[in-house]
Amino acid sequence: MNCDGDAKGRCTAVTMFNSLRGWTERDTKTRNKQIEKDRFKVESINRLQFAVSRDGGWDDRIFFSVEGDDLSTIVIKKGAQDTSPATYTVVLADDGDCKFRNANNEDLEGWQVMKAALEALLSAEAVIDEVEAPEPTKFRSLSGADSPM
Repeated sequence: MNCDGDAKGRCTAVTMFNSLRGWTERDTKTRNKQIEKDRFKVESINRLQFAVSRDGGWDDRIFFSVEGDDLSTIVIKKGAQDTSPATYTVVLADDGDCKFRNANNEDLEGWQVMKAALEALLSAEAVIDEVEAPEPTKFRSLSGADSPM
């Protein structure tokens, strides 16, 4: 995200959190179109929190929030019981772009944060419906009795 003009004033955790919310809404909408179902939902909890879920489930929900006394940290929890959530601060890079700085002091682009947060939830394996096995095909034997294939 390029923060030109008064870059430092616009490069805040709240601004970047709102960008994450917009990107999440876009990505879940795109994924729902791909699978032709409204399976993924973005739910606004309040101005500084939202969650993404599959089929409205609670356990697989991913929570995004802005935290800290000075609202300077973005926290992403995978499930309500996540004991080691991903945390990011927002920094203004030398090139004038806002970046997400993780706990390892690495500066990340928004797509990298989104991939880490949502890839498992939105992946193809996660959306495969449980399908009942079809009944075995029955053939009429020479004796006239039905027998499964």
